Amino acid sequence: MNWSVKSEKGFGGMTGGRIIQIFIATVVLTSCGNPSPFIKLNDGKCSNEQRGQIANHISGQIKALAAGNFKGAYKYAADSFQQNIDLQQFSLIISNQYQMLISYQDYTFGDCVVEQETLVQDVDVVSKDGNFTLTYQLSFEDNKLGVLGAIIKSKSSDLNL
Repeated sequence: MNWSVKSEKGFGGMTGGRIIQIFIATVVLTSCGNPSPFIKLNDGKCSNEQRGQIANHISGQIKALAAGNFKGAYKYAADSFQQNIDLQQFSLIISNQYQMLISYQDYTFGDCVVEQETLVQDVDVVSKDGNFTLTYQLSFEDNKLGVLGAIIKSKSSDLNL
């Protein structure tokens, strides 16, 4: 018995074998897709998967800022943020109010919760200017995570007397 596919030109000039390959690839790719952990945001603690993706996102922005790459850091901002704040304004805000992110020595992630479809992540930052706790607010817009803003919650300085 011969199981070979005829090489007659079929749909769009493709051979039957090529059509089958494309079909199989499509089935495999669509069945492997994991739904985003941000599609349905219920109030409460973030899931481990959400925490991981949020940490990666914020880390990317912080590392870009520390490298002086404001344009790269701006890309981590939510679309709705970018519609209201342009790159020049973003750069000024960071330079004037968030110097600790540019000169950080270390940072760690604290609590993460979902509040009214906003992801809220605490980040403890150690910089030459002291220790800071920032509360990041992120959204999931158009299937993409984005930073809406960060509030400086607290600052502590080490005093050496």
